[in-house]
Amino acid sequence: MKLNNFWHKEPLWQAPVETGAADAVSEQTQPAETAGPDLSFVPADFHTDGKPDLGKFKDHYTALKTAADARPVPPEAYDFAVPADMKFEGLDLPADFAIADMSADPAFQPLYAELGGLLKEIGAPAEAGGKVSTLLARYEAAKYAQNFAAAKAEIEAEAVKLGPTADTRIATVQTMLAARLPAEQAKALQGLGRSADAIKALETLLGPNSTTPIHQPNAEKNPLASRYPSSVAS
Repeated sequence: MKLNNFWHKEPLWQAPVETGAADAVSEQTQPAETAGPDLSFVPADFHTDGKPDLGKFKDHYTALKTAADARPVPPEAYDFAVPADMKFEGLDLPADFAIADMSADPAFQPLYAELGGLLKEIGAPAEAGGKVSTLLARYEAAKYAQNFAAAKAEIEAEAVKLGPTADTRIATVQTMLAARLPAEQAKALQGLGRSADAIKALETLLGPNSTTPIHQPNAEKNPLASRYPSSVAS
């Protein structure tokens, strides 16, 4: 082997690479910059300087979660009983007026069951049952007050027809009904007491011999005296 041939052999160098190709290779080996999380879901109300403000949005979310955690757990069943000491201020009602507990009535139980399901669906607390029943009771009382006012106005109008002794005449008729009829029949006829014509008819029926009214306003001692001279009538 000839050494001089070895030293004088043409060396093999890497082929030259164009500048553009080298830059492309360098870019491929560099890690790509990450764009970050997608924050497009953040509403504009929680932006600062046109960009999502994660701190502000976090505070809002925390407040909502705290409020949700503080909500009471709905009961299995709601109590719709009307409070025994319920008052009806501002309503003109009879002294003995009272609201019946409709939730205990079998006819209304399906309705209250549906109402309880609705309250549970919206997450209402246990005390919502009493509040709803109180509101319904006031609604019924308001309707009754309207009817009561209309009835009183009717009675007053009919009393005017009976004259200044209307109260006495009505009380007399009611007393006579209670004395002459069984309780249930007397009670049924007393319901006619709102009408002046009914009172007059009952006076006629209940009067002496069932022909003379109990009350005869301006009755004269001698009904014929006005027709004849006083000398003849006497």
